[in-house]
Amino acid sequence: MDKSTTLSVKNFIIRNMSVETMIPEKIIEAVIAHQFSSVLKIMDVGNSVELSGFGKFVFKKRRARTKLIYWSEQISEYMLMSQDESLPIEERDRLIEAIKYIEENVKIYKAKVENGD
Repeated sequence: MDKSTTLSVKNFIIRNMSVETMIPEKIIEAVIAHQFSSVLKIMDVGNSVELSGFGKFVFKKRRARTKLIYWSEQISEYMLMSQDESLPIEERDRLIEAIKYIEENVKIYKAKVENGD
């Protein structure tokens, strides 16, 4: 299966695995989300993690600071958008979930950046 230009790599992997294994996409997505969550927790302890077959990922404080600024702007934008009464409820709920997800990442990154490693 070739990757569509409209799919993210993550969504492509989920869809491809779902087709090959005949497991629902939601289940595969939950497993992948759990794996990434676990990797983030491991990164709290150290500055790198190696995933067999995917490579080594290294936490870089300078890049994290840039990401924190971007996420702060994104949270502000999403909050503003979620207050738009003309948006369908589903879209507002999606924005609120995205804000929660970003805020969780912000907490993790801030702790890591402020840590004296």
